[in-house]
Amino acid sequence: MTEPEDHAVPARYVQTTRCVSTEVGAETVLLHLDEGMYFGLDAVGAVIWEAMAGEGATLDALTTEVCGTFEVEPMVAERDIRDFLDKLAAHKLLETS
Repeated sequence: MTEPEDHAVPARYVQTTRCVSTEVGAETVLLHLDEGMYFGLDAVGAVIWEAMAGEGATLDALTTEVCGTFEVEPMVAERDIRDFLDKLAAHKLLETS
């Protein structure tokens, strides 16, 4: 007997609605409205953050975006993006759908 196929829809990572962001010089700054905490993003973090706007993005889409913007191997990009998403989640800066 074969294993059932996994037809799960990949998670979409979306900016939380409880955060505002702006560019300050070369940095993107986030303010979590409930926590009152500021966070600074470098260029890579800013690309990921922007890609998560609106409908959000899957891990694959984020990886493609980062690899298309910066010179980085997909496996390295995906690992670093996962770490970044974990940090955003820990500070309640993203939602999944």
